[in-house]
Amino acid sequence: MKKIFSFLLFLPFAATAQKAIPKYEHDTLYSTSGYKMYKGMVLHLGKGSRTDGKFRYINIKSDATSEMLANNSIIIRKMKNFGISSLGNAYIEIIGSFKYKDGSKGMLIFILLSKRQ
Repeated sequence: MKKIFSFLLFLPFAATAQKAIPKYEHDTLYSTSGYKMYKGMVLHLGKGSRTDGKFRYINIKSDATSEMLANNSIIIRKMKNFGISSLGNAYIEIIGSFKYKDGSKGMLIFILLSKRQ
């Protein structure tokens, strides 16, 4: 009886937990670190981290460039096409709006990537 009790006591330490993955529920994207993104949220972008100044985990699908978005804010208008690749990398297409340096407004479509850790 003592052996069974000690086995059951230490069993949770040997069990492996599931890896956290991003999820998209009720129009909100939940990251693995607990960060939430939703419609109407303002994303503040800094400078791109690649050597050419582009963003590492943002693929821009519209006419905007990385230079236009650097040190700018984007308002999320719509999120769609959430998925997780066979390698475990998550992606979502985001439609948003931002202001140009001259004050005019522009629309933006980009894909936000999340690499598996």
